[in-house]
Amino acid sequence: MKNIYVLSSCNAWKEYSSRDIILVTTSIRKLRKEVKEQVKKGNMKIGNERMFKDWLNGNYIGCRHSDLHDILEYGMLEVWED
Repeated sequence: MKNIYVLSSCNAWKEYSSRDIILVTTSIRKLRKEVKEQVKKGNMKIGNERMFKDWLNGNYIGCRHSDLHDILEYGMLEVWED
């Protein structure tokens, strides 16, 4: 089974009505690259830098995908199983 990652921009309250899909992929590498790019552009912000660095480095014990959803500001991440 592959995971399908859906990265979206959204408002501060993560309301689905404000959601705008940015990326749908099965590649964790593409997901990391896009999240870094969105943060760099200022479209998304990170609430916990240490956890974000753990996630970028593949340390999913320090920060799982569900944690990333929680620490992203103006962004949401959904993970679906294929």
